[in-house]
Amino acid sequence: MWIPGMLLILVALAILWKGIVVVGEEHRIVVECLGSYWDTLEPGFHWIVPILMRIRGDVLTSAYDIPLFWKRYPIIDFKDGSATLVDCHGVVQLLREKSEDSEGPTEEDPSIPKDIHPDAAYRVFYNAGNQWMTLVANKLENMVRSYLNSLTLDEALMGGRGGFNLLNSILSIPDDEPDETKRRAKDEINSVKDQLAMWGWEIVSVFVEDFDLPREIADARNRLQVAEKEKRIAEIESETAEFRRLIAARETAGVFAEMVKIIKRSNKDLSEDEVRRVAEELTTRMMSLDRKALIDVRGTQGGIEQIIFQVIQALRGTGS
Repeated sequence: MWIPGMLLILVALAILWKGIVVVGEEHRIVVECLGSYWDTLEPGFHWIVPILMRIRGDVLTSAYDIPLFWKRYPIIDFKDGSATLVDCHGVVQLLREKSEDSEGPTEEDPSIPKDIHPDAAYRVFYNAGNQWMTLVANKLENMVRSYLNSLTLDEALMGGRGGFNLLNSILSIPDDEPDETKRRAKDEINSVKDQLAMWGWEIVSVFVEDFDLPREIADARNRLQVAEKEKRIAEIESETAEFRRLIAARETAGVFAEMVKIIKRSNKDLSEDEVRRVAEELTTRMMSLDRKALIDVRGTQGGIEQIIFQVIQALRGTGS
């Protein structure tokens, strides 16, 4: 008689064991009962009735990185040219509950259970289904195309080199933006966010890594960059020459004033006009580019006084 009892116990233990479900910290598990939604299991130990209940799906609460335009990067038509989009991906997470004092998503850690919208996991499997990732990717791809079509090549390349968060760029468009295509892109992202919320998801970011330019456009831009660089070098050289002229002018003024003092002190019988003429002559010689004349004169006997005497004699000789 003990054999049937043991069998019943074994069956009961097997049923109990088969119904045990342990949910990890970053998971939400959707359970069905008799083919209909029953509950969303949060982290912890749970037990479901085997045969009557089954697990419909398991979804992570952490962010999902979804490749966009997978292995089929499109050619984007910008306002002033075209380029091939390279390596674009979107990041989404389970829908979060909105805080009472904020219309946007909270900044809490998405892995904390209380931040997850209670219907998020349900929406993932019953509103979007098993192909939710494909549906989300299609929506994000349309959004990326729409926004990039509103940009010029320069605007896209300026943000794209090294990667940029396209989502932030779209949300930063002001309401009074004069460009209608950019306003439409901002309106579209609100529509995309609403649709993703219906599927139990919200956008975290959309990254565009780079653009591949056609050869002729790349060559033209390289030539333009070289021309701009050469123009900038010429401007710097011009600014440097102007600075040097300014310094030379200041030095000349200082030398001239010093020469006037020396001449007046050494030759008190000179008139003001003669003093200025002598000072101008000495200043010209002193500020000459090679300065060899000044060095040679300083090397002669008599020093600066001899210079003054020679200049005065030369001036008086020419004036008589």
